[in-house]
Amino acid sequence: MAYIATLIAADTLSAGDISMAQDKLRDAFCEPVGVTELAEGKAFDLIFVNGPDRARVALEGVFDRTDVVVQPILGADQAAAGGRHGFDDDYRRMH
Repeated sequence: MAYIATLIAADTLSAGDISMAQDKLRDAFCEPVGVTELAEGKAFDLIFVNGPDRARVALEGVFDRTDVVVQPILGADQAAAGGRHGFDDDYRRMH
């Protein structure tokens, strides 16, 4: 099943910060498969598979003044995410 972790920063998040967040997901055995910038430098969606609870723990508190929301991508939303995030193509390349 696919999940989405939304990072919402009071300040800014850099490309390096997003790379670090993806590394934190990998370290928690939650394989990242896509990322979308929602608001320039302020909000990002990280798409991943496996372990939403582990992902939340891995990402919370990593960045100052940044909220983390983790939720499943279900049904039609998962198909829509595939178009928006490239989830389907990225997932196929991984497997």
